[in-house]
Formats: sequence, structure tokens, C-alpha cells
Amino acid sequence: MRRGLLNWSKEELPEAVFDGRVARLQSAMQEADLGAVLVYTNFPRPAAVSYLTHFVPYWNQCILVVLPEGPPLLIVSLSKRVAGWIMETAHVGEVICTPNIGAELVTLLAGAGLASTRIGVVEMDKTPRPIIQAVMDADAEYDVSDASQLFAGVRNPADEAEVTLSAKAAKMAADALAGAAWGGGDPDLAAIERDIRLA
Repeated sequence: MRRGLLNWSKEELPEAVFDGRVARLQSAMQEADLGAVLVYTNFPRPAAVSYLTHFVPYWNQCILVVLPEGPPLLIVSLSKRVAGWIMETAHVGEVICTPNIGAELVTLLAGAGLASTRIGVVEMDKTPRPIIQAVMDADAEYDVSDASQLFAGVRNPADEAEVTLSAKAAKMAADALAGAAWGGGDPDLAAIERDIRLA
């Protein structure tokens, strides 16, 4: 379960890291003639949006909208009371709170003045159908396709920040496991979690 404080150390992971990642995606979008890339996130699937923005959802669902220029925009199915916290812990241009992500997404795309009606969706097969359908049914007649390969090409090889944080996480896990008290062949899970949280 994800609980406790989610914060952002900008010394460990500066804003420039996210600017660089988004810029690489935007460059790939322009080469592929995509007007926008959409990236869905929810509690069990934070990785892609977190990679681009540092945002990790506690609950509910969101969609990140990356346009060919400018910072990404996050549409969240949450109340406005969490928008301030999201802006503090995520590198996005705007947080849009709405009970209907699909309708808000269509409105945003319509007002963005897209140069191309081609829309890419990262992990399209895992994005809720109502969100995709809202875009497909829009008056603009968007050409919606899967952008998972494009995103994988942007993300690989891993950048220095990702490699450094992965090594740190691996060391924290190894230290917690090494220090755990083992009784009857089973690890003390509470001790492992305690040590990870303290680290």
C-alpha cells in the first residue's frame, strides 16, 4: 500500500531532468507527426507519468497530456483540494480537476490548436475505454493510435538520474533485507518495512 508522505527532493531529482525527458518525447512526437501524447496513470500504474513529471497518485486516475510544446498538463479525477499538493510534488504546467476525464480531455485538445489530429496513447490497451472513446468520438475526428513504442524509444536507454535512483533503491532494499530478523525461516516483514522507510 502506498501511504505516508510523498515529497520531492529537487536536489536528488532536479526539474531539469523532467524538462529533458519531456523534450525528448516532444521531439519524437514531432518526428511522428503527433498532435498530442496521452499517458494514463492510476494507483497500480504510476511509472510512465512519474517518469515524465514525478507525480505518483495515491488513488483514483489521471491522464497526462503532452503537447508538442510546453509543459505537460495533468487531468485528474480528484477534487480541487489536492491540486496544490500535486503542483508541489509534480512537474506539470497545470492540474485540471474534473469528474469526467474524457470530456475534459476533449475540451483541452479542442482548445490546444493542434497542428496534427494524430493522437498517441502510451499503453493504449491498458487505458480505460471511456477515455479513449471520448477522444475517438470527438468532432475533430482524431486519429488515435498506440504510442508505447515511441515512449519506449524515448525512455531507453535510461538517463543518468534514473540509473542513480535505481541503484540507490536497490541498495536500500539489500540493506533492509540483510538487517531483517529471520525467525523460523521467515523474514520479519515489519522490520524490513521500517528500515526501508527510515532509509
